[in-house]
Amino acid sequence: MNNFKLIKFIFVYLFFLLSFFIALSTKADSLNIAVSSNFSHLIKQIIKEYKKIYDINVNLSIGSTANIYHQIINGAPYDIFLSADQKHPDLLKIKKLGVGEVYTYACGKLVIWSKQASLDSLGLMTRTDYENSVISIANPKTAPYGQAAKEYLNKINIYNFIEKKLVKGVNVAQVFNFAKSNNVDVAFVALSQIKHNNVSKKNYYIIPKELYNPIKQDVIVLKNGKNLYHSKQFYNFLKKDNIRGIINSSGYDIYC
Repeated sequence: MNNFKLIKFIFVYLFFLLSFFIALSTKADSLNIAVSSNFSHLIKQIIKEYKKIYDINVNLSIGSTANIYHQIINGAPYDIFLSADQKHPDLLKIKKLGVGEVYTYACGKLVIWSKQASLDSLGLMTRTDYENSVISIANPKTAPYGQAAKEYLNKINIYNFIEKKLVKGVNVAQVFNFAKSNNVDVAFVALSQIKHNNVSKKNYYIIPKELYNPIKQDVIVLKNGKNLYHSKQFYNFLKKDNIRGIINSSGYDIYC
């Protein structure tokens, strides 16, 4: 009888132990990625490549860099964050919410896009042209591409004249949609969005990179995450030559 009870106890113990490890494994086999909106279409392509090699469920959250940052410092359980700048990953490191080093996975390019205007006219817009147009930029306070647009407009001495009438989107994805739906005349967006949407070359102008600060986009593994192993794995996956090639061909520089 005592042997039977002992065997029963061992069986029950092993059952619960096995259940625990199965639950733990299920939890660990899910990766929560937060990404800035400018990179939203490309990250899906990269995840497809990643899942060809690694059998793991990936959950994707997309938003403006600043909004994602605030979610993270308030406890959002993201495993890894692909920012549209360097500032916010650096702040996460300072707050000891990051693991390891940050890595610049892409360097963004700012463009002016209009469905009505031509390439030449976009590059030569005067103060009067700007004042007579409905212009959209992402919010400079929360979106790095919006900050870059503001820097460019300041550089050409236009920003102060049109600031109050600017249509500010939450992020560049919203700004792109404003222009796509003809709600604005001109939009400052990312070259990657232009390429992804097959916009005609005659309708956009790539702003010379010396006219705004480099848009260095950093990735950081997060301490709040539940899956450190796969977070580091995905972090290193972004460094692979074929992935860097995909990023480079999609409207980004890989060296800033």
